[in-house]
Amino acid sequence: TGLDITDIKINSFYNDIFEKQGKHYLTIYVFSRVKGEQSPKLIEPEKCDGWQWFDVIDGFKQNLFFSYAKAVKLSDIESYIDI
Repeated sequence: TGLDITDIKINSFYNDIFEKQGKHYLTIYVFSRVKGEQSPKLIEPEKCDGWQWFDVIDGFKQNLFFSYAKAVKLSDIESYIDI
């Protein structure tokens, strides 16, 4: 994304195996703060369709990747953000 970040905090690690799909994901999630006003850049367009900002609480009501939804549900994100 090219973002300059600070206050990095490890959130969780997940080892998800999807046998039917033949997929295995090892996922590490971190929380951080963006320094100042920045916008994410699409640096690897062949790997990612794009980036966007969304409200940290309302955005979690969307259809999320399985391990991300699990990380949000089990995290203390509300204590980390400025609500």
